[in-house]
Amino acid sequence: MIYSPLNYTGNKTKLLKEIFDILLNDTECFYDVFCGSALVSINSPANEVYINDTHKMSSTPSI
Repeated sequence: MIYSPLNYTGNKTKLLKEIFDILLNDTECFYDVFCGSALVSINSPANEVYINDTHKMSSTPSI
């Protein structure tokens, strides 16, 4: 298992075992639509993995 060096709110490191207990080991294709650090995708047993994550700021903070 590969663990992320990134520590942030929403990181799924502690949930990896539970996530993969739910996913089937013979999954052909895995779509990670909110991938963040792509930790789940990197560890996915799927043959094909598609990742996506966007974070658009609505405005630039002014100082």
